[in-house]
Amino acid sequence: MCTILALHRVRDDAPLVIAANRDEFYARAATGPHELEAGIFGGRDEQAKGTWLGVTPSGLVVAVTNQRTYAPPDPTRHSRGELVLEALRSGSVEAIDRLLQSLDARRYNAFNLFYGDARALHVAYARDEPRITIEAFEPGVVVLANDRVGAPEYPKTRRAEELVAPLLSAPLPELRAGLPRVLADHQRPPLQDIPEPPENPRFTRELLRELQALCIHTPVYGTRSASIVMVGDGEVLSYEHADGSPCTTPFVDFTSLVREHRPV
Repeated sequence: MCTILALHRVRDDAPLVIAANRDEFYARAATGPHELEAGIFGGRDEQAKGTWLGVTPSGLVVAVTNQRTYAPPDPTRHSRGELVLEALRSGSVEAIDRLLQSLDARRYNAFNLFYGDARALHVAYARDEPRITIEAFEPGVVVLANDRVGAPEYPKTRRAEELVAPLLSAPLPELRAGLPRVLADHQRPPLQDIPEPPENPRFTRELLRELQALCIHTPVYGTRSASIVMVGDGEVLSYEHADGSPCTTPFVDFTSLVREHRPV
């Protein structure tokens, strides 16, 4: 998952709204939303068997984005997608805080973990050092890409904020209709605004520019799927998923899959 847009306690009718794109290599197999294990729903990465975004019927949402590094990931480290499942098993934002505080971040390749519900939204940053740092957010629009929230190297996050701004006070159906257009945006900054990368064949300046689109298309890597989740107090109001690029793929409603497992 590479871009997560969240409306955190901006609206009374949906205290947490999430619109997220998953960017990945096209060759990496994945399946769409289903019950991953008892009480946990999301897509599955068939290579590492974790998930990039999952929800529980009580309205806890957890997702992960990679922290971009210029070196390839270390294949001997633990799966970041498995950590998403472990966090969802914890059951609450506070329990996830405790879980992360007990972990050595060096078990994983660098990541950003997004987790929240109707009351709280946190993002944890794990880098190549033991301690995982956690940032809690006040109500507002929060956009997470492949670095810390607000990192200046990611103009795509500011683009997402601009695109969603006219929808913040719109009726809920209008917001829902507009979020796929945000996720499908292809605008990229001018090439001259992209800093030269370190000398490394993994990233060229031209590729880094392509990766600044919200909806990415390159020959081997791009936006593979998208999810829109709306959360109320103790429940998932809606969960929709596009199993392909959001610029061409319709969203399918998976709300009933989650809600039928809601505690009474």
